[in-house]
Amino acid sequence: MKEARMVQAEMKAKSDAIKLSSKQGGYLTSMVDDKFEYPVERALRLMRDIRKLGLTEDGSSFIDQFRVLVTEIGNALGFVRMVRLGAMHYSTNASKFVPSAYAKTSKQSPIFEAEGISDVTKRAFKNLENEFEALSTNGTEGADYFQVLVSVFSAELRGEGNAHLNDFYLILPALTMSAAENMLAAKEKLNRRGKESQTATFTDDGFALGIAYLLSVLDQHEAFDALQWFASTSQYFNDEEKRAEQDANAGSYGILGRSSEETQKLKVKLARIAALREEFVHLKHSMIGAKTFVHF
Repeated sequence: MKEARMVQAEMKAKSDAIKLSSKQGGYLTSMVDDKFEYPVERALRLMRDIRKLGLTEDGSSFIDQFRVLVTEIGNALGFVRMVRLGAMHYSTNASKFVPSAYAKTSKQSPIFEAEGISDVTKRAFKNLENEFEALSTNGTEGADYFQVLVSVFSAELRGEGNAHLNDFYLILPALTMSAAENMLAAKEKLNRRGKESQTATFTDDGFALGIAYLLSVLDQHEAFDALQWFASTSQYFNDEEKRAEQDANAGSYGILGRSSEETQKLKVKLARIAALREEFVHLKHSMIGAKTFVHF
């Protein structure tokens, strides 16, 4: 039964991918359907279908595990950038001890080539000059590790052996929806005590950086942007908010009007819609910022 469900979900996902790819191809080439937006309902349906494939002991689905993996990739990249900035900071602080006259005299007549100086002294001068050059280079230029990481992995992941990654961008709508819901749950744990508070958080920049990096490696930034996913979510939450208010106003409440319980349910629903909308706004801007680091 489980294998049958997996095959059925895979066939359905491939069908959605083929349909969207053909429509997306027309969007990229002709720009006729310039108002096309990836439906939020399709992302939610994909999340439900993947959840039916099975859950871990802590209740996580495969898409939740994938989100954690993307976040870990982004956190690793953030650590690389932090180390790089730390090296630049150290070199900049240390360079203030370099004599100001060194930059003018070292290029004209190196000290270690002067006559009448022993070999030991010459080697000492040479080592000192190398240290000065290292401080100057590390404080300003140096290797762009993000560009190196993108170029190294793109050669492998864009090959024929990983052709299934050509449609990677199509899973991002469901993945970002999972991330937004997980962030809401994590924020709600901030005010709790016990074991649940240990998994509480209020931000997750690693996820946005991980997505931006993978899109750069696979060269799919334009394909994902063409989905207009964030515009679709914004319109979806606006429609959901209006629908909730209309359903509440259309109800029959009798002489006493809406009960306190019904009012509370409406407030909770509207608050959740507003919170999800805000999470997507934060994610959008985080991805825009992360894109500047890894898109070349």
